[in-house]
Amino acid sequence: MSYVTGIRRAATVLASLLLLLALGSCSQSAGNPPESSTGSADAPNTDPVDIHYKLSIIAGIFRDTPMIDTPDKAVSEDPGALSAYRAVLLGDADYLTPWNNTYHSVDEDIEGRKAINSNPTMIFSVIDLDSDGIPEVVLWSTWDARYNDNASGFLVLHYQDGIVYGYGFYYRGFEDLKTDGTFSYSGGAPNHGIGIVDFNDAENSYTHAITYCKSTDRVINGYRVEDYYVDGMPATEECFFAAIAQQEDKPDVTWHYFTKDDILTAFPDD
Repeated sequence: MSYVTGIRRAATVLASLLLLLALGSCSQSAGNPPESSTGSADAPNTDPVDIHYKLSIIAGIFRDTPMIDTPDKAVSEDPGALSAYRAVLLGDADYLTPWNNTYHSVDEDIEGRKAINSNPTMIFSVIDLDSDGIPEVVLWSTWDARYNDNASGFLVLHYQDGIVYGYGFYYRGFEDLKTDGTFSYSGGAPNHGIGIVDFNDAENSYTHAITYCKSTDRVINGYRVEDYYVDGMPATEECFFAAIAQQEDKPDVTWHYFTKDDILTAFPDD
């Protein structure tokens, strides 16, 4: 077995102390929400500690190194899903992209990424993202912990009614996948959060946001106001970042090298 331990580039001690303060504040105000929970009417807080806290939380989410291990045998309520995944992963069958109704192979996807970077590293994880008893397979192409290249991204394989569908996510659209199926995403500094996959929501790129912030058209004192939400409900900025920090503490999924041996270990030809 080989293990690649998670690297936290956050300012861990500082973030932990501030997290405790933030969680305490959220707990005290839970029963008595503020008059405005969608951002401050004053200029944003530019205190260095506050900025470092935010950056440490965001950096911790989007700069982790995956943990690699030998896979266990996958389990599914529909055994047909396992053989279908095995065929797609080994290149013996194609997956269907739902947004344009075309078939593609995993090999085609890898070759496309090689056109951008000649040495991508492919890894995969098996996890039930939609809690239906049938796992999904998440493929991740990355190398040297470089997360800011267009060739780094994710492909989620989803089995339904005898067909394997493929859903692509850009490199910051599906980061820090947790064992409960939640993940972190970012569309830019004022638009990021925690989400789950919704295979029926093409309009929102198959991502259902749970805890998130988003920019608004409101401008106060020359600053654009951001709205914050925790578990889908309006929240203060402090409670939002406390929830983001809690997300970071959840266990990560384990990844496996995209090799024939590991594929057949996860999806054996019984």
